[in-house]
Amino acid sequence: MISLETALPHPAGNIVRLLGRFEAEVGSRRLEAFRGRKTTELLSFLLLFRDRPHHREALAGTLWPESDTEQSKKYLRQSLWQLRVASGCANELAPLLRAGPEWVQVNVDQLWLDIAQLEDA
Repeated sequence: MISLETALPHPAGNIVRLLGRFEAEVGSRRLEAFRGRKTTELLSFLLLFRDRPHHREALAGTLWPESDTEQSKKYLRQSLWQLRVASGCANELAPLLRAGPEWVQVNVDQLWLDIAQLEDA
């Protein structure tokens, strides 16, 4: 039996699996568990709703509804920083994410994503 992953090419080894246990690789670097589960939730949310950029304030409010606006935006910045460090990108979120001052979006052109393959099938 051939798995979807071996049958289909993926860009530069950037692989994310959301089905089953969360796993991610960026280049040859495996993203280990993040310090807080919210970072994994942030990345998963962005991957599930990958068709558009997300306003930072809306993301912060969605993931940290119990916190006030300033605190939730701080948590979002920390989670984005954790993603950047974990993926080995010193100055940017690429290849994993694209970001502007007010928005964040997953860089789907640079990823092999199991749920995308399932949806396409």
